Amino acid sequence: MESEIKSFIVCTKYVDGKKTIKKVMVLYSDYSTAIVSKEEADIMIRKMYKSLSREEVRSKVHFLSENKFVYMRNRYSNRRKRKKKVTKAKITIFSTALALAVGTGFCIASTRSSKDDSGFKVVKVKRGSETEETTDEKQPIVVLAKDKNFYDLINMSSRVSTIQSNEMMNISLFLSTYNGSFSKRHKEDGIKPALKWDEVISLDLAYNDYSDPEINYIFNGTKLDKDNLYNNYKQAIKQLTEAFIIEDKKCPIQLSILNNNVENKNIYESINLSFKKAKDSNEKRDIKKLCKKINKNKNNNSVMLMIEPIVKSSNILFKDEFDKDIVDYYNNADYDNYIKDKFHDYTYISSNNVNERLPLYKQFKDSKINQLKEDKMYNIKSRNLKLLDEYNDNISNSYESSKVYTYSKI
Repeated sequence: MESEIKSFIVCTKYVDGKKTIKKVMVLYSDYSTAIVSKEEADIMIRKMYKSLSREEVRSKVHFLSENKFVYMRNRYSNRRKRKKKVTKAKITIFSTALALAVGTGFCIASTRSSKDDSGFKVVKVKRGSETEETTDEKQPIVVLAKDKNFYDLINMSSRVSTIQSNEMMNISLFLSTYNGSFSKRHKEDGIKPALKWDEVISLDLAYNDYSDPEINYIFNGTKLDKDNLYNNYKQAIKQLTEAFIIEDKKCPIQLSILNNNVENKNIYESINLSFKKAKDSNEKRDIKKLCKKINKNKNNNSVMLMIEPIVKSSNILFKDEFDKDIVDYYNNADYDNYIKDKFHDYTYISSNNVNERLPLYKQFKDSKINQLKEDKMYNIKSRNLKLLDEYNDNISNSYESSKVYTYSKI
């Protein structure tokens, strides 16, 4: 009997800000796989429309970045090599995420009770002739999490999903440093740097690539809105562009917290250090070194997005001494549509459905915002940094020149 097609896993890559399809993996019901061309996949999908609805067909198609695609391919290759009958196993959070990533659920047989990675008791449940493991929870975490403080929520989440807990901690840490120590250092007459929770979330989503299950773990119970994400992203870039004008070595803007790739973190910190050095010295050689580092990373979308406010600030401070080819690159790369496409994908993936074993995304958001407000670190209304004396002093003391290249896009 011919195996049924369970899912199409599409490998995508952004080249100069445009999404392209590199390859497609077909996952069958027996967990065998096949790599097919885009054209072959199109033919298979068209055939499926004869027996399935549009929504059912679309639910079988999943888009992943190149690294995650290779990872998934290897995982299913290893799974296929295993024996069909498994006598002993434990359910892990990762195996659950893997099942969700291809739109299917599968269970692993067990001959005894055990505990999964969340610490909950695992018991055997019979369905027909099959035996599978399930989690016996006395009360859903989503209920227990009500009215808990932020770090209690992190504790609860980390027992089930390090994906959600890690991302929430990253957002929290960046907000606390930017709205906290950085903001206090540059406060004048009630005006000080500040970012909203939603703005930081939009930055995080722009810098990183998340799979379908990761999005639903992180934003448990929340349906994202692409327009809201985009508007918040633009507001965040505006705030950060002004903030980099006043940034100094003693209290840097730690955007690297929001990037999950260690190499990209290091690249950002290196470029930021060169930017601060060029700003302090106003020397041509330091400005050229900064431009050289930026040009070296033009093929890295994540880094180019992360340093975008640095580039905009450099264009203001260093004027025509700043490499105008970098400005032209941002104008021509069409990162605006790149961001919109990414937010559109995340909006499509996200769902209002609730995983009761995890705290709600809204619980994290409300708890952190309340904490920041109590500490007087959420003053969003008075954050026009152009009104600061420090901002205007830095502009007036910047590199002297007659011409400034400006952005026509992002």
